[in-house]
Amino acid sequence: MGKVIQYGGWAVALALFFYSAFLTSQLTKSRDALSTADHTGVVKEPAIEKAPAHVMLEEKLRETEAKLAEANALLAEASQADSPVPMEEEAPEVPEAVSDDGKDDEEANDAEPSQQERIAQAQAGAMVDMIYGDLLVELGLTPEQAAPFKEAMAANMLKEQKLMQGAFATKDRTAKSVRAERLTLEASLRAKLTDVLTPEELTAYDNYEPVADQILYEKLVEGQLNMLASGLNEENRILTSQVVAEELVREIEQFDQSEDLYTMTNFNAAQARALHSSLDRMGDALDADQLALVDGFVTQALAVFDAMAENE
Repeated sequence: MGKVIQYGGWAVALALFFYSAFLTSQLTKSRDALSTADHTGVVKEPAIEKAPAHVMLEEKLRETEAKLAEANALLAEASQADSPVPMEEEAPEVPEAVSDDGKDDEEANDAEPSQQERIAQAQAGAMVDMIYGDLLVELGLTPEQAAPFKEAMAANMLKEQKLMQGAFATKDRTAKSVRAERLTLEASLRAKLTDVLTPEELTAYDNYEPVADQILYEKLVEGQLNMLASGLNEENRILTSQVVAEELVREIEQFDQSEDLYTMTNFNAAQARALHSSLDRMGDALDADQLALVDGFVTQALAVFDAMAENE
């Protein structure tokens, strides 16, 4: 069996979701704190003076508000462009767990998925396309042939999301213990794929796994650089995304096998270390102007990580 993707695409998708959700919530809180309105609609300034750090955060959130919608759409747009398999109108349907109480399908479907569940399903579908689009090209699968594979992968990603969110919420589990549960899920997925892929296709899947993380991180980082460091030329943007992806793979795998508590703060700390080491590596590769753009990108990400840690 090939290397099991440890954090893979779903961790990044989840991190991006928390990133956008955090900025959105903080923007709302900031605006609520900045002003209140009475029944006449007259806006009144709050009595408590804002701290400088709060002012800086609020200004940054205002600057990035317009980019949040673009960031949330980035995954779907990128997967649509990169994947050989056309995306459906909706994200790939993920089969719901069948209950044992004998309820029929109509009754079981009465409960509509929440907004967060719909976001998770959309991200899972986009992540499958982003991670495995190149593999599907290699295998030459038609959309119909690829559908069972994509559904199995998306369903597993949603299980991983539930596991990770639970660990983030309790803050009392080690990264190593979460990894053990994720490996169990991956083993179950691998068994299911034997019914979905031919032996030759399964071999190609196993050979693809060791580089899947790197490929995904490169795509995601390059997309973020397009938004947050748009002055980078194409060559340096590609180089930066490759270096950052390599460092993310290394740092996240180390965290994944550690006894550190599995919290968003610790997860972001691993990403922060990767950004610092990436910046060090880029120091001799870029001229001063281009390096300043990468430094600005790293500074923005680190500021968000710090703010998230304060609010965890």
